[in-house]
Amino acid sequence: MSQILNPNEQKVIDKFEVIGNTDDYIRVKITLNSALQRELYEEIFKKHAQNIEIKGFRKGHAPRDMVEPKIYQQVMNEVISALVYQAAQEALQKLDDDILVVGAPVIDKINYTMIESPITIEMKLYVVPKFKLPDLKKYKVSPKDLEVKVTDEQIDQAIQGIFKQWKAQNKDAKIEKPTDEWAAKLGLEGVKNMKDLRDYIKKLIEKDMKLHAAQHKFEEIVMKILDDLNIKIPAEVVEKEVETILKQQEKDIERYGITLQQYLEYYKKDLESFKNEIRKSVETKYKLDLFWTVVLKEKGIKLEKEDADYIKLALSQFGVDVTQMNDPRILLEATRVAILLKAQDVLAKELGLGEIYRPLLKHQHVHAHGHSHGHGEGDHDHATHGHEHEDQENTKPKGKTTKPSKETKSDKKGKILIADE
Repeated sequence: MSQILNPNEQKVIDKFEVIGNTDDYIRVKITLNSALQRELYEEIFKKHAQNIEIKGFRKGHAPRDMVEPKIYQQVMNEVISALVYQAAQEALQKLDDDILVVGAPVIDKINYTMIESPITIEMKLYVVPKFKLPDLKKYKVSPKDLEVKVTDEQIDQAIQGIFKQWKAQNKDAKIEKPTDEWAAKLGLEGVKNMKDLRDYIKKLIEKDMKLHAAQHKFEEIVMKILDDLNIKIPAEVVEKEVETILKQQEKDIERYGITLQQYLEYYKKDLESFKNEIRKSVETKYKLDLFWTVVLKEKGIKLEKEDADYIKLALSQFGVDVTQMNDPRILLEATRVAILLKAQDVLAKELGLGEIYRPLLKHQHVHAHGHSHGHGEGDHDHATHGHEHEDQENTKPKGKTTKPSKETKSDKKGKILIADE
């Protein structure tokens, strides 16, 4: 079936027509490619026919006119299931570029008689009015907005953490506290004494704080732009998603042996306020999806050969290393995430923030509690800057796999290794 339905070839739809529209949606009618439909039917039919047993015939060898009535509906259901999704994706590609579709297509009718007759599908595509990005100059930040101050206490805590780790790895060492001699043993470039070490760590902390400040500022600006754009998401799209999330959360909560009502009582919430929180999160998610769609179009952003860092960062969010990647579905989704990461870096640079995501692959920081490490490639998930509803985040299972962070470590000579950016 994979060879018949190649997602890269738009050949499922034979005829496409708009049959109605409102302010919130466009209704379309699709006639499927009858030749493809028949080809797929035959493939699925043969797969099931070989398992049919009819008295007087060997399994899978009964005449077709005796087998087909028994499995016709099952085969047709599978044909429709296989074709409808791709038809919906193709339908989106056939719309005018000025139309912004939000949410998943809603299938209203599927009509067919016999396999020889083309299947027709009627669906609703929810839309929002086209909008353009505002003038970004009025949102641009100045260097002063990103100024940070590293305290002596932060540096002291970092040094104590590094020293404690060094002692654990060098138990026979007679050095009992951080000294110039110890600092020189760390093997850090340009570090010969404690003053050098303090300067070195200060730079790492400062770099880390600036990156986090830039990311935080970026999120604030994006949300401000969304408010200014005043995008209206069709209520029907929002409510369907709210109900879907609510049902899933109810299932997740029940896994802890409590009911949704008990959960709400514990957090002193009623059902309607809980749904309002989800509703706000859903609206933000859809607005962000539309916003980044427009950014990609207006800026003409595409992944180039030099953008491998974004693919690596995106794959890390799935807990997959680029050298281990062999699932085309994950690669497709990672590509989508990667282009969004690039789009955010492009926008961040225009806003005066510099790149805020590419550096995550090699950026290193020193925590105030005293150890330095690079961002593990799976530590951050900012692909769309969506804001999860906090209760949703608390109740849903954590599905993402993360890699260990790149902790400070020693080489065979006992030197502390802190990778530079």
